[in-house]
Amino acid sequence: MFLNNIDLNGVLNLSDAIIVENLSKRFGKHLIIDNLSFKIAQDDTVALFAPSGSGKTTLLSILANLDKNYTGSFYIKKPYSIVFQEARLFPYKSAYENIIYPLKLNDIDIDENVSDNIKKWLDICDLKDFSNYYPYQLSGGMKAKIALIRAFIFNPSVILLDEPFKSIDVQSKNKIIKFIKKEYKNLTILLVTHNIDELPLISSRVLKFDSAPLSGFSNITISKDDSLNSIIDKLYNGSQV
Repeated sequence: MFLNNIDLNGVLNLSDAIIVENLSKRFGKHLIIDNLSFKIAQDDTVALFAPSGSGKTTLLSILANLDKNYTGSFYIKKPYSIVFQEARLFPYKSAYENIIYPLKLNDIDIDENVSDNIKKWLDICDLKDFSNYYPYQLSGGMKAKIALIRAFIFNPSVILLDEPFKSIDVQSKNKIIKFIKKEYKNLTILLVTHNIDELPLISSRVLKFDSAPLSGFSNITISKDDSLNSIIDKLYNGSQV
């Protein structure tokens, strides 16, 4: 959504899923985001790579309309969903009930196609025997997987991911990313990560910020043929915008 009554004429391109214009955010005297602008095209997968404490989570919270104390404007295509660093599951709902919560919230029928998709996700995440378990019965990695399934299951146009694989083992992470790339080709993803190894697996572009506040960044294109070494070279020799 655009806020502050921004005129969309000549600004909004139908191919853009996310637009950020002159966005700034302060915590007291501390500037966290400084006049940040960027666009993400529909169906693009972009990673946001920046040091700890530089404002990445704050940016995602603003884009998800959870933090309204900022200046500037943004647009995000609906429907969208967000996965936080912590799973944030409902403690008194089972894994399955957590997964279907956004479907019920948006009055989406759980038909045969949706049920089959849930089964696919549970199988990919090795959770098919745990759907009736409650969060306190699940490991951190299991809860992180449930949070991912919940975010993807209602087919949003845009998904915001804040280090979603932090608690997930490497083998499971690779299976999940492969599944996402195969099944969600028309999805726009903005991924926050500290893990360089994840970049060639899921991203086509990286916005690399060298320090806080989030402002100027290096815009780095990643191809499926790039080696990890070439990506590292691009990360530290990219041009700033």
